[in-house]
Amino acid sequence: MKKLVLAAAVSVALFGGAAQAVTAVPTIDMSTTTVMYLSGASASLDYVNNLITGSAAPVADRFCATTAEVWRFNDNIDGKTQNAFYCTTSANLPGAKSHLLIYKRSEGGSDLGVAPVVTNTAIPFLNITSNPTCEVKTAAVVGGAAGAVKCTYDATTATASQYTMAIPDLGMSDVDPGQFRSNNVTAGFNPITADDLSALTVSALSAVVFGEPVTLQLYKALQFAQKATGKIASTCAIGDRTEACMPGLTSAEIASIHTGQWTNWNSLKVTPVTGYVGATAVGTTKGLFDFITSDAVSYVPKVANVHVCRRVDGSGTQAQHGIVFLNTPCADASAATAPAHDLGTAETDPYTQIHEMSTSGGVSDCLKSLDTGVQIVGSAFDETAFVGGSRWAVGLQSLEKGNASNYEFVKVDGVAPTLANVANGTYKDWVENTFQYNNTHYAALATDVKKVVDTLIKKASIPEVMSALNNPASTTSGFIHAFGNGAYLAVPSLFTPETNGAYNSARPVNPYSRAVFGTPVENCRVPTIWNDGVNVGTSAL
Repeated sequence: MKKLVLAAAVSVALFGGAAQAVTAVPTIDMSTTTVMYLSGASASLDYVNNLITGSAAPVADRFCATTAEVWRFNDNIDGKTQNAFYCTTSANLPGAKSHLLIYKRSEGGSDLGVAPVVTNTAIPFLNITSNPTCEVKTAAVVGGAAGAVKCTYDATTATASQYTMAIPDLGMSDVDPGQFRSNNVTAGFNPITADDLSALTVSALSAVVFGEPVTLQLYKALQFAQKATGKIASTCAIGDRTEACMPGLTSAEIASIHTGQWTNWNSLKVTPVTGYVGATAVGTTKGLFDFITSDAVSYVPKVANVHVCRRVDGSGTQAQHGIVFLNTPCADASAATAPAHDLGTAETDPYTQIHEMSTSGGVSDCLKSLDTGVQIVGSAFDETAFVGGSRWAVGLQSLEKGNASNYEFVKVDGVAPTLANVANGTYKDWVENTFQYNNTHYAALATDVKKVVDTLIKKASIPEVMSALNNPASTTSGFIHAFGNGAYLAVPSLFTPETNGAYNSARPVNPYSRAVFGTPVENCRVPTIWNDGVNVGTSAL
């Protein structure tokens, strides 16, 4: 029987004394552990984490026993690039071994949940079983919070002890696999073809809601300006994050920003209306930067340049944003995203500052650093070129990303990114995400691994599970926003929507779908009310 004991446990034995107080990294007995490798979709990391390790999901749908410790292993980059979850298996998984170890690679995003699955290619995952850098940061509490172990991760030959190579048993992507073509292809992989799709089993998962986050200082500036133009009530306090007081951008404005057409925030014009009191005369038009600067409020940025925290090619978050706002890769005449103009460039150069990040956690770091003007040492956005003052920036994230102190989502075309607004057909920035596995690889899996793969596909799509994760008992976890909770709706191809298409937070099912009966999901398809000939969806005015 082989047991793998990690570095922190060894240090306790070596040093004794004060070291005895150090919690040991858990010992993993591989002979009694079912191991599964999951890759892709960094936007859904929190959902996967909560589903597997959390206590929010209904008891009958939990993967980990609540009578034993649960552990989450995190990389040292941002804690979200590479992860692994380890626990005693719950009674809900008969056929699996007594312990469960699920690796979750988010690095590279959704295409890494598609391309290597198609080709059966091994890719790097975080090594947690023989990595001498792993150390406990937070002890596990039986029946409570998961323990946290931090491990250094660097997938180069010089750091072989920090990663392990494996073929993904299951892939997860924010959009269907067929969208990973054109500019949505990860370097080193090929565009997905019809033959590639025939090698996969693709399962619908959920409708995941995305939004346009902006740095908090830009949020306040937009709020101030839109109060002046009468788009927001004059009674709204600057910084208020409720739905009624949210500022917004139009789809055309968002497309202009992300394609690099706007290099300066003065491209967004402000014309105050009667009732506004400030330095700019009513009826006078100014650019947003000049308007805010003239009123000398605290959220004036260091420079007027437009910054964008986007994702790399191959990211599902980037792919869905292209589909919704730029019609790419859906049409030959679609708009192209701006190329990256990142480190080492002068902000006085006449182009949009585009920062490409490998994970959604990197986008969060990018927005935070630009908002504060402070370098986040050791983060995914550890840059010195943009310190010393706030910059206004936009990003792109799923509504999983709640409780952000340095950025907030804005309305799109006057509509807030809420689950209710998706269900009533007014909010458009959502797609249907998927699980997929390679049929040949799946056939060769051990029975216990197949059990975990099948159970994850099934339980992740259940509306009651989504409800529990959208609306956790704790207000410090989950997908909570002041304007409404995110971020998931069950799909109508799997579950019947509510009568009249109503949004039910206890059973959130989207009456709209990007699939039609008899065909798989295709996110380039315009959403329509679901109709399978039996369950004909409805909507209310």
